[in-house]
Amino acid sequence: MARKNQLRTNTYEIEQLKTELKRKDTQITSFKQNISSLNNKYLNQKEEKEKFEKKSDNLKENVSSLEKEIENLKNTVFETKKEFKNLQKTFKVTKVDRDNLCKSLLTKLLN
Repeated sequence: MARKNQLRTNTYEIEQLKTELKRKDTQITSFKQNISSLNNKYLNQKEEKEKFEKKSDNLKENVSSLEKEIENLKNTVFETKKEFKNLQKTFKVTKVDRDNLCKSLLTKLLN
């Protein structure tokens, strides 16, 4: 009888251990799926990060290029202003010369 009780107890413990083993196996499978899912998510985010970094680098290059272009335009504007001032001076001198020539011509015509 004691052996029968011991056998029942052992059988019950074995069933409990089998149930516990199945539960832990299910838990391990779930953990593996979670790990796989997180790994895929990590890889996607890493890829997205690399894309954003590349886009950021391209934008930095564009900004640098535009800054150089702005600097060149500033120089062009400066040079154009200088030319304009010179042309204004030349125009004033030409206008004075024209007025003098007109006066001289009028004076000769009237005399």
